[in-house]
Amino acid sequence: MAIGSVSNAPAAEGYALSPQQRRLWSLLPRGAAPVAQIAASIQGHIVPRALKQAFQTVVLRHDILRARFERLPGLEFPVQVAVPDACCAIEEIDIAQAAENLRREAIGHHLALMRSRADSQPDSALLQLALLHEGDQRATLLATLPSLCADPGTLIRLLREAAQLYAGVELSEPILYTQFAAWQNELLDDAAAQIGRAHV
Repeated sequence: MAIGSVSNAPAAEGYALSPQQRRLWSLLPRGAAPVAQIAASIQGHIVPRALKQAFQTVVLRHDILRARFERLPGLEFPVQVAVPDACCAIEEIDIAQAAENLRREAIGHHLALMRSRADSQPDSALLQLALLHEGDQRATLLATLPSLCADPGTLIRLLREAAQLYAGVELSEPILYTQFAAWQNELLDDAAAQIGRAHV
């Protein structure tokens, strides 16, 4: 595979990045925002163990949540490799005794901390989750992923999926991101081929 080329077929080491991922990867050295984050308010009694299991299922359902980005010799862009046994953890923090304004500060501080952790691990799609308890019936769930793997809209959909699993809803099989990336690369290859034929 030549430098910068894209292949839709899985190599022994992994799969090609999507066009969007390649654009984001090229921006990383320039200090572009590397993460997507969301803070979701939760009302009602929460069972942390069940919530963790719901997110663990989400992680196992979506290959992009288990992705690592491996640099290979001779390639401009890395390949993405799904780790089969990735684990999901939820950090729990009790801020119930803090004043309202201090709770908001605690949430902002922890989002910044999660962003810093993601900056130190740019090659991993480690999903960071934190549950900040604000009382017996109220909490804020924080989620962070590298922008190579998600945008805020994606995080919202993942949180909704976890909520459905938490409630015992059975979900259909998702479309894997590697399949989506291959489809987009095929579209680009077809478009490039058509342009090339038009200039012959």
